[in-house]
Amino acid sequence: MDTLIVCTAAALVVTKALDCLTTLRGIRSAAAETNAIARSLMQRIGIRRAVALIFVLALGCIYAAAAYALYSEQVVWRAGFVVIGLAISIVQAAVAHTNHTGRDNPITRRVRRMHEAIPQRVRRMLSS
Repeated sequence: MDTLIVCTAAALVVTKALDCLTTLRGIRSAAAETNAIARSLMQRIGIRRAVALIFVLALGCIYAAAAYALYSEQVVWRAGFVVIGLAISIVQAAVAHTNHTGRDNPITRRVRRMHEAIPQRVRRMLSS
């Protein structure tokens, strides 16, 4: 199980790096970012700094979660890290693919819909 955890952590790091690199290569303005939080950060500190900050934060989260999974005696935690980590890796790889090709795929279409729906839900909550 330790090998699966380490491989999952590596997949998370590699796919996040690809996501960040393809974002830097393809994005010309913060307005093009579909993630509202990332877009706001890009507008405040610049695209390169925002992407670097997001990558560093992701590395910290990956390291902490992987370390906890590795040293945990809870099988559920260990298996959960692998399952959730691989799912996240698939989404990150799909986003990197879309960034690289400029064409949405089934995963990124759903991610885009989620990003568009979140601000609408927040506005509705604040107005009620």
